[in-house]
Amino acid sequence: MKLKQIIKILYKRSFPLFRKKIIKIAINGQKIKYVHFDKGTPYTIVFENGLVTGMAFWDNALLELAKEHSVFAYSRPFKEELKIAKKGWEGDAEDVTSNIKKVLDRCKIKTPCILVGHSLGGLYVQLFAKAYPDSVKAMVLVDATYPDEFADMEAMKVPKKLQKAWKYLSTNATALGEILLTSPIEKQIPIMILSALLKEDIEGHPEWREMISCMHKKQEEYQTLYPWAKQVWVDSGHNIHFEKPEVVVDAIREIVRSR
Repeated sequence: MKLKQIIKILYKRSFPLFRKKIIKIAINGQKIKYVHFDKGTPYTIVFENGLVTGMAFWDNALLELAKEHSVFAYSRPFKEELKIAKKGWEGDAEDVTSNIKKVLDRCKIKTPCILVGHSLGGLYVQLFAKAYPDSVKAMVLVDATYPDEFADMEAMKVPKKLQKAWKYLSTNATALGEILLTSPIEKQIPIMILSALLKEDIEGHPEWREMISCMHKKQEEYQTLYPWAKQVWVDSGHNIHFEKPEVVVDAIREIVRSR
């Protein structure tokens, strides 16, 4: 059996969603993939990925919630996103939010919806909630990028080994985040914040301890940005939705019950 076939089998076993029917469409010339399970519930749960990660990372959480809720997940075009990030992100907040709006409209997702965003996707959904407040009923932020998290590598004590990756996001995330810091979301929609403790990262990389401590402080600042939000610290790595999907499911269910 060829290596490519073995990888494909392992990938399907890791991400059972890929055994389901995935729809492919083009929006403004960009190809995206999505899944939509419509249960006819009042609000659709929409999953927004982090940078260059696909919807498969939501797999277990999405399939569990799909038993009783309408859910929608999609993958942004990886190659295009990498290309833009490498040359310096040229998009602005309007690009980010209008792209999400186009996806929801094109895929006929009813609003208001419940937005669930991971990492950079968490920053994206906050921007969307600010731009289209009537389209968002609630948010769950899954170890979401804090608006100015990538602004100062020196202050964050970023090890040299990680500085290239940090710069990779710095210009984009910081420019987008300034909008939220200077003019936060006005509508007090329910917000659940899941923040990763990153214990294994610290144990495996002691030299990251100061950086992770700074990252934790940034997560704590979400309580200042959104004082009405509920924050839960999770014993997990950055990909909470993949490592501890049950925590994400519980958080979303709590948000749904509060509606």
